[in-house]
Amino acid sequence: MNRSMVSIAAWSVGSHAVKNTLPAIHEAKNLFLKGIYTRNTDVLQQQAEKYNVKAYYSFHEMLDDPDLDAVYIASPVGIHYEQAKAVLQANKHVIVEKSSFERLEQAQELIELASGKNLVLMEAFMYRFHKQFVKLIDLIKSKKFGKVRGVIATFGFPHLQAEDIRYQSELGGGSLLDAGAYTVSAINQLFFHTSTVRFSNLLSDCGFKVDTNGTAVLQGKDDIIGIASWCFGADYKNEIEVWCERATLVAKRAFSKPATYAASIEVYQNSGLYLEIQCEPMNHFAAMFEHFVGCINDQALKYYEHSILIEQMKLIASIQGALK
Repeated sequence: MNRSMVSIAAWSVGSHAVKNTLPAIHEAKNLFLKGIYTRNTDVLQQQAEKYNVKAYYSFHEMLDDPDLDAVYIASPVGIHYEQAKAVLQANKHVIVEKSSFERLEQAQELIELASGKNLVLMEAFMYRFHKQFVKLIDLIKSKKFGKVRGVIATFGFPHLQAEDIRYQSELGGGSLLDAGAYTVSAINQLFFHTSTVRFSNLLSDCGFKVDTNGTAVLQGKDDIIGIASWCFGADYKNEIEVWCERATLVAKRAFSKPATYAASIEVYQNSGLYLEIQCEPMNHFAAMFEHFVGCINDQALKYYEHSILIEQMKLIASIQGALK
């Protein structure tokens, strides 16, 4: 397929989709929201009316729609595999919320299925498409501040309500597949896809059935070390620090930020603020969906997304063995 407009449906509509991704699909270029399916009929009717789109009353109806090109999966991690497989078998492209899958074997099976059908299977890490992160990558590539000596990526927040899906093991809950996945992904991106896990520690606080915090040490090309830290039940922290030969670059609100947020990269030299690089506010969810459309029409982009999804799941699998 090579056409400008791609039709997409949303499968499962929770608070994240209502607040962030449905508006982003509506805003994204070359993409239009054709329909919605969710088991909550009240939400289904409300959101379908809001966007003036089709309300599918079963996933079979959605997947059988011959005019539907792609599906965005926004359900809990624990059911991504069965849903993504059904979408691919229906010959439709998939963008699936992070973390994409619980296990590496699931990712490998579905990437093989997608590749065989020439379909996109993409993991929805929106932070990659924000100007702040793109600028951080550019600064590293330029070596403006010398070689990178180390990276620290941190994402954590206070405990949520006990009934939140992040605490339900049967739905793929846990801090690694949520906050931790961002930090691991970012370091691998900043290491230009050369990361291996050298140490990891995945812990579950007393009273919880899922992992609640963890740390991983990743090694990249030229033996650069990255430290990924994540936590449920801590003061809010959401940043990336890149330590270079001649400066330290700090990207605050690196992973999650509203479209109105004026992000920046703070450049420190000898512990003092030397420069602040401003980034215009933007909707990184919309930019991500526009990239997804680009992958559908570009074979190289399609297989790039397949490869980094597998890279991510291999790193996650290495860390998953550390649960104590």
